[in-house]
Amino acid sequence: MSDRCYSFEFEEISDKLCQSRATLKVDSAEAPISIRSVIFDRVCLQNRGLQIRDPRIADVIDLAVAIDCSDRWAPCSAGVSRRIHVRLPVRCHAAFNGEVCKHLEVLLDWLTNDCWTFQFRGLENSRRLVELQRHMWPCSNQGVETEVALWSGGLDSLAGLCNRIADERATRFLLVGTGANQTVRGVQSTVLSSLAERLEDRDLKLMQLFFRHNFADGKRSQCNSLLRARGAVFMLIGAAYAILEGQNSLAVYENGPGAINLPFRASEVGVDHSRAMHPLSLHYVSKLVEVIFDRPFVIHNPFLGWTKAEMCRVLPELYALRAAFETQSCDRARRLKIKQCGTCSSCILRRQSFLATGILDESEYLVNLPDSERPNNVILDSHLQYMQLQADGLRRIFSSDDPWQELVRLHPTLIGDIDAYLPNACDTNGTPLRDVIVKVLKRYADEWALPQVRDHFVCEPSLTTCLGD
Repeated sequence: MSDRCYSFEFEEISDKLCQSRATLKVDSAEAPISIRSVIFDRVCLQNRGLQIRDPRIADVIDLAVAIDCSDRWAPCSAGVSRRIHVRLPVRCHAAFNGEVCKHLEVLLDWLTNDCWTFQFRGLENSRRLVELQRHMWPCSNQGVETEVALWSGGLDSLAGLCNRIADERATRFLLVGTGANQTVRGVQSTVLSSLAERLEDRDLKLMQLFFRHNFADGKRSQCNSLLRARGAVFMLIGAAYAILEGQNSLAVYENGPGAINLPFRASEVGVDHSRAMHPLSLHYVSKLVEVIFDRPFVIHNPFLGWTKAEMCRVLPELYALRAAFETQSCDRARRLKIKQCGTCSSCILRRQSFLATGILDESEYLVNLPDSERPNNVILDSHLQYMQLQADGLRRIFSSDDPWQELVRLHPTLIGDIDAYLPNACDTNGTPLRDVIVKVLKRYADEWALPQVRDHFVCEPSLTTCLGD
């Protein structure tokens, strides 16, 4: 099948819906579709009294929103690659040169397996309110040890923050939340407020930027539900706010097995599993930000060597369990009061983590395993069997003479490319990345064999496992 071609022509991305317009052409169609994208910046308008003085910060935010819009409204089909061309006006046209385009194309090809191209033109006079307003005092973190981190409202975000607080990694934590989903934004606020009530002496700030895409003239188009580019979108927005706060780094809190995100089945190919927090994704976005701002910048995951269960062990120590049960892990978006479905891979991993840690899970799930009225059907419809089989396969790998090379053989992209593009990479403690990954995957597989985990998830897998990429 031939590739589908999508061309997005953006006007300025404004904080006023009536002024933000993008035109989508599909396969050079003569009748383009109009989309409006709008930014709601509550960081600068409400919380902090900040002004965006470096126009490149606003450009990076615009770029993130344009990528999100393009990825969302360029439908993808099985076996059909997308060719997406984005034309976007920016304030600092000279900074967005050919090298920036090259880094963008490599990053998005890695995340989406699609071909992206970019063309930037000058933005003349249009500015958002946060660029025009003046303030009586500057906002500075000078002299204060500060960590800026992405904040999703999920369990990893909360557990990661609690570990960083317990280890006294910083005095002030500035957490960046973003998205177009009102429910998720509410969870982000609720979880942090719940934690802040327990830790009144801690300096915790939530900075949220919202954006929304509407179709102009009432026209609609089929959307892409995978949104594999959103990892880049969130990291670019987080990096923009880190630089706005005078920082040279952005932290992401994600457990190691979740960041590597190996497939459960051989039938999962390409980007069936998200690569949003993969070490290579963090590396590619870091290099992109460095090129745009012409300064060192790094996006780092301090928990690459931790399992989700290991991250959660700190929660009782900081009296953060109530906040933990308010987090949202589920892959399936819903507006119901109960946030977790109980059967997607993220919900199952959430439950496995509490079990492995010995924490009584008081989260509400739409389906409880294995106490459902129809447990067999629930199990067959969930990822549980495949996650158990994956753990069994990993344990067999770690009994081999060279587990790393076996992982590279089975996963030439997700594991092998780490050797190819980050050959000498180490974690913050100086441990080679390959050692970190092997050890955390081994501990993760062993957690599935713990009696309290094995006995809870009563399931006898009858499928044949294959851990191919």
